[in-house]
Amino acid sequence: MARKVAAKKSSNSKTKRNVKVPSTASEEPPQVSADVAIDTPAERVEGQAEALSSAPVIVLQEGTSLGDSLFTTLVGGASPDCVATDILRIYAENNAAEVCCALLNLVGKASGVVHGELDPSALGDNVDMNALLEEMFARIPPNAPPYLYAQKDPKSEAIRTAFTQFFTRLVELSYNTGVMQDGFLIPNTVAWLVAMGESKARCFRHTSTAVLLCVVDALSGVVQDCNRQLRSTKRSKKQEAAQESAIESIVELRNQILSQSIHQRARDVAPEIRLLVFEKLGGWMIKYDEEFAENKYFRYFGMALYDKKTEIRVAALGIIQRAIDTITDSGSRMFLFLQYFAKRFVEMCNDVSTRCAELAISVIRRILSAYANEVEEKQCLSPEMVDCALLSIFDERPTIRHEAGALLREFIETRLPAEERSQEDGQAAMTELLCTYAVTLRSHYGEAMPERYIVDSLYTPTKDIPPLLHEYRPMLKFAKSGDVNETIVGLSLVAAVLEKIQGRMDLGPTPRDDRKQPHEKKLKANMRETLETFVASLSRDVGGLLINTLEAHRGDADVVGAVASVIAVLNMKAFTSLDQMSGITSVLMMMRKLTATLPYCSENIIAQIAAGWQALLADDHPLAKEANGQVLELQRQVLKQLATGGKKASQSLSAKSEKEQLSVWCRMCILSSIISIVDQWELLKSSFLDHVKRHSSPQLIQLILMAWGRCVLWQLREMREQQKLSSAEEGDSEEVSSPNTSHDIRQMIGEILPCVFQMWAAYSKDEDESNVKLLVDSMLLLCDLCALPHYTLSQIEQDSLLENFAELSAILAPKVIIAQDACKAVEANVSEEQRLSNLAKRRREASHLESSLMRITMGMARLLVLNRLPEDNAARLLVQWARSPTKTVSDVFRCLFRKLRDLSGDSFLLEKSILMVAYNTSPEALSTMGMKLSSMHWPLHDKHYSACVDIVRFGIEFAISTDTSIITAVLPYCSKLLRNDALTLANSVACCDELITSKDPTMMTFVSSLFRVARLEGPASLAFVNKAKRMREVSASLDLRTGYTQDQTLQPSSRLRSDVVSTPQRPQRVLRNIRQSDTLSLGDESHQQTQHEGFENSPEEIVDGSLAETGGSFEGSSRLTDTPGANKSGARSLREPLAPFTGMQKRDLSAYGDTLNSDEIFIATMDFE
Repeated sequence: MARKVAAKKSSNSKTKRNVKVPSTASEEPPQVSADVAIDTPAERVEGQAEALSSAPVIVLQEGTSLGDSLFTTLVGGASPDCVATDILRIYAENNAAEVCCALLNLVGKASGVVHGELDPSALGDNVDMNALLEEMFARIPPNAPPYLYAQKDPKSEAIRTAFTQFFTRLVELSYNTGVMQDGFLIPNTVAWLVAMGESKARCFRHTSTAVLLCVVDALSGVVQDCNRQLRSTKRSKKQEAAQESAIESIVELRNQILSQSIHQRARDVAPEIRLLVFEKLGGWMIKYDEEFAENKYFRYFGMALYDKKTEIRVAALGIIQRAIDTITDSGSRMFLFLQYFAKRFVEMCNDVSTRCAELAISVIRRILSAYANEVEEKQCLSPEMVDCALLSIFDERPTIRHEAGALLREFIETRLPAEERSQEDGQAAMTELLCTYAVTLRSHYGEAMPERYIVDSLYTPTKDIPPLLHEYRPMLKFAKSGDVNETIVGLSLVAAVLEKIQGRMDLGPTPRDDRKQPHEKKLKANMRETLETFVASLSRDVGGLLINTLEAHRGDADVVGAVASVIAVLNMKAFTSLDQMSGITSVLMMMRKLTATLPYCSENIIAQIAAGWQALLADDHPLAKEANGQVLELQRQVLKQLATGGKKASQSLSAKSEKEQLSVWCRMCILSSIISIVDQWELLKSSFLDHVKRHSSPQLIQLILMAWGRCVLWQLREMREQQKLSSAEEGDSEEVSSPNTSHDIRQMIGEILPCVFQMWAAYSKDEDESNVKLLVDSMLLLCDLCALPHYTLSQIEQDSLLENFAELSAILAPKVIIAQDACKAVEANVSEEQRLSNLAKRRREASHLESSLMRITMGMARLLVLNRLPEDNAARLLVQWARSPTKTVSDVFRCLFRKLRDLSGDSFLLEKSILMVAYNTSPEALSTMGMKLSSMHWPLHDKHYSACVDIVRFGIEFAISTDTSIITAVLPYCSKLLRNDALTLANSVACCDELITSKDPTMMTFVSSLFRVARLEGPASLAFVNKAKRMREVSASLDLRTGYTQDQTLQPSSRLRSDVVSTPQRPQRVLRNIRQSDTLSLGDESHQQTQHEGFENSPEEIVDGSLAETGGSFEGSSRLTDTPGANKSGARSLREPLAPFTGMQKRDLSAYGDTLNSDEIFIATMDFE
């Protein structure tokens, strides 16, 4: 027989819940009346009568309790409606207490309790619920699988659905049959569920919260039906008063549950419980908007907006978005909430989660749509907030850019009255506003090419061209303007539109977390024709303006670059008439003249001009021959200028001479991108060395290096063309490398490398912006050249390359941190003037530095993966992981480590070599690398788990023989060890008195961590070690019914069903043998300490201890029985009985409806401001 655990009534710890319900409570559970107590819809009454007459689905077997049968029936797939009907039928047969206990035991079994049940004595007035719940939690086996709501497999999902539907239907039927008014079933069930919601055990809190949410949902549905019936049916005043009184009593019950339990669980430490509460609350706002769409419920989502879990922030933003869209008059009903948290929405536009940032921008767009042009008058969103959110169009993630484009479109539309937006003049006015916004981004925010990002955010190729871009007349108007900024914006917008339509726009690689559409959809034939017509029309219209624009702004490099960007995307075949061809020929001649006299300009302009000439030479169009002639003339002029400028430079070192040199080499750099200048190799080499020797400006060295490096690429292109020709002539598909060309490439790279290393030695001492940019570009060039298979690095060159990379990483990493801190400071300083312009500038600086560090890291990683650098250099490269200032850079090292580990197959040797290099670098690098390398092993052992054991063993041996500082790197590995391995290593440590008796804090922490994993008691100096939490084995899926049946076989099968509903026996004291490591003192002092410290950080707590003297009893066999053959007399697992339980004091749950006291302590909750 299962042992019955009884408890005496506790005078100082009574937590019986007093829940008010619409009833006339009596001492004995009343019979369920056959008549409906309150009017219900006819179809519901008919359905109830039919259900009551159906065959029972709950089969009671001998030796099985009602709770077991109920649980087995639901898990077996029975209809929740039929089960709810059957359980109420049993309730009506004078089995009220048995049914109430069965419902509570059902919740307990869903929480993982398998070895015990509550009996009817637990429903008394003076029952200590907390003590019984702690005893129930103690009956959960230590190796039990996750409880029902913690499992993720499809079968568990189906069981959870049936579980929630059962309780929802049970509440509905309880109202229809009058059970809700009897004052027994609902009050006792809700009181126990609320007590479970305040438990320290996550499984109880999670399951009971889910059930209470179902109860509230069902009660809200009942209230809605009753209100609808009250409005649609004519009644007497007396009947209406009775109906209204019944509705008020149900609403009062629902509000009590909300204030007593749901309010606290929205701040639960378990994220899955918080998520469950917010999802249900959001559903009620949509489903029962008349009752829940109020500010007092909306403000709950203020906590969710600041939640550290991405899923909860995403859920909150999604609910707010749906509420704005679906709730009637959402603008006025949500105004206070939206006004208060508008700043938070703007902050979340930069959330690390792509989905959070997307939803935050979407919410801001809906706020603009809801309030239109009154958004500023209502002080809901200030213009600065909107501008800050619009800066997301420069985000690297396409999803965020497209959502920001939708916000920009909405913002522009709200500037015009609704009736004017669809008119032609209104469309032109909105496009003009778009151009004005682009001018603002260039002039005030300093953005280099905002037009490309604007067009990319507004237009998706698979859809029609948006009206803002289709109406391009304002763009041409800006292009003809006398203002330089407006001209550049007009031309750049036209170029971006043509580039986007032709599918040639590239804004960088798509981040991994935003790759939603790997395959582009093909355009339909009619849409393709429409786009081709639009491109031809726009090309003709803008082509006629180019010559006038160049003449009006002659000598302005920015305008020349904008015109070149338009030429690069023009459809030259659209120019068919002689006048059009003559105009484009004039444009080519003017472009050649302006390029030959171009002053020094930025890299972006150089790239634009070079791209324009490349498009003219590459495309097959009638003007290709004319363009080729202009390029040859440009080459003659530039080389002549270079020869003349070289003589002047050798004679003078003045600032004027260097300025001329910058202009000449800028043109030379453009020329090297258009045609091959390999024949000028010696001139380029001598010029580079000469200017390095003179220590010329970094900008000049960079231009020469760019032109010089492209010679190798032109030679490589020539080699591939020769291979194709030879393969075609020989009829062989295999390409054979030309020995002479390959030798030339090898020789060219061999000449560039020592010159670059010489330049590095001269320019690496100064860390200003121009010097750092020169070092970054030179490192990228070295990585590109060394990645070619035509050259093999010598050992000296390998050492120089790795040293330069380490030096540059040491320069860039602190700069990235400083730039990010400056960006955060600007974001925090709300009162600063020109805050947004400074913010945009700081973000660009931080992004540029981070991308520079990431690019050189990827370049070096590529050399290792391609085996251009031997594996012996892997440790020297990976040790720079310790300097990674951002997650983006760390991800590069993380991927490289995994790749090298998989290639070598020996994780221990790789990690050991890295730690030894870090040991010789600095103590900070050693500690950081230990943490990073240990994080590459999963909490559960993986195929490289043996490396963890070997690293810890190596650390112990190294600490004994050489230096104990290695322990700082080995320490993080301790948490990855399994117990048996930890025991072996702990034995090795125990044999060394030097390690055990060391007073070094790091050594003491290492020893304590190792002993904790091994579950051993350390020396007296290690008494501060925290006890380990009980871990549950995680299984992918679980057959609940099978698992439950197997657990029931552990209990004697002779227990009769009558034992479950038997009258309370005499309270008795039960002694149990419990392991000391699994116990927790439940005295006042220990309880308060645990409440403040333990449960706020632990997802699941161990609450074992002796049962207090309580009223009521709990049936079941304890899992903490003596092991056969164990030495019970001297075993440490035994302990003396603890003091009587003195836990939570009695509380009236209705008191939670009042304003919460800030000094009140809630178990397992978090504080939010």
